[in-house]
Amino acid sequence: MNAFETMVYETALESVGSFENSILDGMSEKGTMTRDKMMQYARWDVMDECPREVRFLGAKRITELCYKAADEFEFRTW
Repeated sequence: MNAFETMVYETALESVGSFENSILDGMSEKGTMTRDKMMQYARWDVMDECPREVRFLGAKRITELCYKAADEFEFRTW
């Protein structure tokens, strides 16, 4: 991965991690998140926090990286 991809992926992982923490803290219920919803939340965070990287990588690659991060979701049911 190049530096832009790494930054996007790490941001997406942070988003996924925040949902894992909310489940562990009892703020969300286990099993309520789908892969597509998790990817979308991660993508929103990436678009907000990584505007420069977004310009260079393009929508397709960002979506791929966000799906990759979503697949790391510990409480997934998909």
